[in-house]
Amino acid sequence: MNLEALLRIAGVLQIALAAAHLFLSKPLKWPEELSRLSPINRRIFLVHTFFIGLILVLFGALSLFAPETLLVRTDLSDFVLVGLSIFWTIRRVFQWTAYDRSLWRGDRFRTVVHGVATCVWLYLAAAYALTLVGR
Repeated sequence: MNLEALLRIAGVLQIALAAAHLFLSKPLKWPEELSRLSPINRRIFLVHTFFIGLILVLFGALSLFAPETLLVRTDLSDFVLVGLSIFWTIRRVFQWTAYDRSLWRGDRFRTVVHGVATCVWLYLAAAYALTLVGR
């Protein structure tokens, strides 16, 4: 597979992750969980969730619609690729360290999400790192 295809797939995955935020609310019971928070903490959660989704869409769009900007070796493209590689590597590590196994084990939906997320984080970290060293 060529590097452009790796980046385009990474873009689709990040946009899909952003879209998933719209559908995770119900299975994760966010409305009832958020109702227990103070108004300021509820707003912080909602604002942070929005901006996480937005950054996923923006980096996804960069990778999907303008991969050539990352394939040309420049200081900026190097910086972006290193940053995205580090970001997704750390996200994958957190998938296994920040979430106690009791939060997903025994729950089929959460176990599947955990497994799929692990694969997605691994793919994204690898795609950006491979692009950095392979161009």
